[in-house]
Amino acid sequence: MASDSPNDLTRTSAAPGEPFVWITAMGLSIGLLMVVGLLGIIVANGLPVFWPNRVVEVTLKPGVANPVPNAGDTITGELVQTRTKRIPILGPDGTSIEDQKEVQFYIGNKDAYGINFVFANRADIASMQEPKDIYRIERLEYGIAFGYPRELVLANGSTIAAQSPEFSKSLAALVAETTARRHDIEQIEKRDIGAINTRLTDLRVSSDKNADAEIASLNARYDTLAAEARALRAEQSANTLVYATPTGVERRLPIGDIVSYSLPNQLGLLQQAGLFVHNIWNFLSEDPREANTEGGIFPAIFGTFVMTLLMSVAVVPFGVIAAIYLREYAKQGLFVRSVRIAVNNLAGVPSIVFGVFGLGFFVYFVGGTIDSLLFSDYLPTPTFGTGRHPLGGIHPRPHDRSSRHCGHRGGHGRRAARHARGLALLRRLKMANHPPYRPPRIASGHPHRSHPRHGSRRRRGRSPHARRSGQTRPEPPGGLRVSVFPLRAQIHAPRLPYLRPRLPIAGLRSRKTNGLCNHSSAYSSRCRPESCRYPHS
Repeated sequence: MASDSPNDLTRTSAAPGEPFVWITAMGLSIGLLMVVGLLGIIVANGLPVFWPNRVVEVTLKPGVANPVPNAGDTITGELVQTRTKRIPILGPDGTSIEDQKEVQFYIGNKDAYGINFVFANRADIASMQEPKDIYRIERLEYGIAFGYPRELVLANGSTIAAQSPEFSKSLAALVAETTARRHDIEQIEKRDIGAINTRLTDLRVSSDKNADAEIASLNARYDTLAAEARALRAEQSANTLVYATPTGVERRLPIGDIVSYSLPNQLGLLQQAGLFVHNIWNFLSEDPREANTEGGIFPAIFGTFVMTLLMSVAVVPFGVIAAIYLREYAKQGLFVRSVRIAVNNLAGVPSIVFGVFGLGFFVYFVGGTIDSLLFSDYLPTPTFGTGRHPLGGIHPRPHDRSSRHCGHRGGHGRRAARHARGLALLRRLKMANHPPYRPPRIASGHPHRSHPRHGSRRRRGRSPHARRSGQTRPEPPGGLRVSVFPLRAQIHAPRLPYLRPRLPIAGLRSRKTNGLCNHSSAYSSRCRPESCRYPHS
């Protein structure tokens, strides 16, 4: 005997395809973990680059060859990493020594040494100390310089010794002044002179015969700005810093070539944190230098953001329209299948492949051809020969139409809830003799066409006498028949049968009539007196 509890509806076997759902979920979880792990590795290895490191001075054991040229027995620089050597280190007697570690140092001063990094065996290091008065100087060229300042030579010929109390204040003021002057030079050369060059190019290409006067005026303005920029550059080299490298070689550095400087071995924790934030900001907001080995990445960030924004505005509307058309209106044929194949390829092939193809075909071939044919006067400045070709689309999944009887499922959740309530009521009433309760289903096709499996919907539920006489039985309470056009889908709510209980059920009160009704339908609360064939009190 079946139990009357609603808990008996629990599914006892897995639905078809459920193991694949779990496998897909597991694959998605693994993919997310891999992405998070990759980001963690990037952050863990990238952030220490911006943290100010200590500068150490290493003394090697006697007889050990120094990889730094003309440096004696010392190596001065930042400790980068310590790692195990892949090839064992052998002692004088040919046996492997115990310590197989080697240390990497960043020594800077590339203009003096010709190299930036050196390695030393940890077993060959006799001592390691941190000099307090060493400077770390970031330059416009040749990267970082480590050294000990000697004096500051001013534009008027006077000098300020490094031991003087005014040395630090004077150096800081001169560096701030040259930084502001550098920004003024960039403003003149990039914006003002750049605008003049653009206008001169347009006037030379155009066939306007009255442009000579404007060209002469622009040339005069150009000469004035160029002279102003040369004067500012001369002021950048007026003051000079004299310092000595760790090897003892004295060098002279114009103040205008100094980007920033610090005393890394005298910084506290808060000062290190402030310099850490400052380095990250400079990396994100400055232009690259030294063939993209120094400076920041602001142009790349700005270009990527603007290109992504423009391509989103241009591609998303057309992609959505194309997806709706292909899914709902397009007639199936060779063209639609070709478009779907192309979209599948676009979604499955890595974007770098399309990027390389677009660079080679659309930029160099198509763009270069257009420039040579239509804009030859502007060459070698490219017009269409640079840029990116947007490839985008929204994938209208073809399997959405794989089954004719699966249409749009707009009312499925609502009707499924009605089905559960109706089934629970049937169990509670213990109906013994009643027609089988049909679960909700969705039938696709035109609203006025016959159902493919159950015959005509319009004639269902009518007796032969009613069909001959033209009479129709009233729709059951709660009946729902919705047609969605032009999506060509039809939603049919379940037709609940008129149930005849063994005993009359009292207490079912109609919300419309506020009276008692013996109609034992699961939707008796929606019963209407004019359509119900049972008596109302």
